[in-house]
Amino acid sequence: MHITLFYFLFSLGIVAADWQPVEVFKGQRSNTAIAADFDGDGQNEIIYSSMNKLFLVSIDGKRTRELASNVKVIHSAIADLDNDGDVDYIGGLEHVIWLDTPKDIWKDEWKLKIVSDELKGTHAVEAIDMDKDGKMDVVANSFKGEGKYPFSICWFKNLGDGKFETYPLADRDAFGGSHYFKIFDLDGKRALCAAAKGNQFINGNYFALYKEDKTLQSPWSKSYLLENQSGATNIIPADFDKDGTIDYVTSNGHGIGLKIIHGKDQAIIELDTEMESPHSLDVSDIDGDGDLDIATCGYASAVVAWYENNGAMKFKKHIIKTEQKAYDLRISDFDGDGLKDILLGGQGSKNVIWFKQVK
Repeated sequence: MHITLFYFLFSLGIVAADWQPVEVFKGQRSNTAIAADFDGDGQNEIIYSSMNKLFLVSIDGKRTRELASNVKVIHSAIADLDNDGDVDYIGGLEHVIWLDTPKDIWKDEWKLKIVSDELKGTHAVEAIDMDKDGKMDVVANSFKGEGKYPFSICWFKNLGDGKFETYPLADRDAFGGSHYFKIFDLDGKRALCAAAKGNQFINGNYFALYKEDKTLQSPWSKSYLLENQSGATNIIPADFDKDGTIDYVTSNGHGIGLKIIHGKDQAIIELDTEMESPHSLDVSDIDGDGDLDIATCGYASAVVAWYENNGAMKFKKHIIKTEQKAYDLRISDFDGDGLKDILLGGQGSKNVIWFKQVK
């Protein structure tokens, strides 16, 4: 039985003075947005999805172009998939696709290529050098009982020359509404934590852990971190108290609330019992004090918030902005000033916006 700890330190004052909003797109839904220095000039750009298209926009919103049409993307990642020295774009929904970054990102064609068409209903993608061979691989899931790998999570080994080889690591046991996942190292091997919602998706509402067994190529073993979690969607592994064990922050993005599973004793820390549909989630040292903080956007609550970690599993809630409804949230230093910023793909609020942290 899990022990429930109520470390519930809320500060509801809006800290607008510390966050400057920069809206780069407005008027249509955006499922996902991601930033990177795609042209290597030292300045980030943003790629976002909207209206079944992909767009590139400058960080100040003053320059934009369409990159691809007739492509549905609900989640995205970045990596140099072709080892040519620049960062490529990876996305998924109906298929797992990638855009080959050209030399001139504002004028040249971004060629759309396929990682895999074997998955149906992909909700999350991740780029990682899974087998540590020097080439970035891709991992993606399928929450539908269709296609060659139904209810599975597969990794696609990068063979070079735009070719990928498929290995199911969660082989038909990523059932429920498989949402977001993260790959990490645990006890010297690869592991993956994943979330799956329920409702119309059978056997969902859980947070699970998959561990590499004999090889990376054979299916991994599955265990449950938490069950009976209504609307489970997101989970990220991190050592929040620096005790040397992996903790897990979880969000019920189609339900209510965020929790932390303490790695050492599996105690449950209620991070927020009021935030409605915190679909998005990210972890980083937002305030630069040396420990890891948490950020989310509550879709139904229409609130962007971050949770300040005191280093001992106690968190203080800060509201950044209201009237935002996002599926996707990323933390990074987008403008190169040394401070962490927050980017949102505003699905319900119909925008793409980033919040510049100022001191």
